[in-house]
Amino acid sequence: MTKEGRNTRILIVDDDAGIRNILGVILTKRGFIIEEAENGKVALAKIAKNKPDLILLDVKMPVMDGFQTYKHLKSASQTKGIPVIFCTSGHIEDIQKVKIGTDECIRKPIKLKELDEKINKILESKE
Repeated sequence: MTKEGRNTRILIVDDDAGIRNILGVILTKRGFIIEEAENGKVALAKIAKNKPDLILLDVKMPVMDGFQTYKHLKSASQTKGIPVIFCTSGHIEDIQKVKIGTDECIRKPIKLKELDEKINKILESKE
């Protein structure tokens, strides 16, 4: 179970509205403030207006995929410190190639216990 009531802002970036909705409902019930984006381009626009504490980032998306979004985030001084949890149905090894710092990755379908552990790990490292 994640730490509740932290007023932590999480941006869920996934082209699948169902996944965004399910994760949003679950994480909102756990006390997180949730925002959603359907691709990397929309995510970057939202981040420019209101920087999240953590990003759940799908890898395969139209318009701007997770890798492009991640590279953009990590190259900008204003956003390079935002931790990212990659969510993928692909190979974790591919994501390991671009991992930096406290960033994590999880496989779809997402197991809530694993997601809770990753979120807690990142939030504890930020404290």
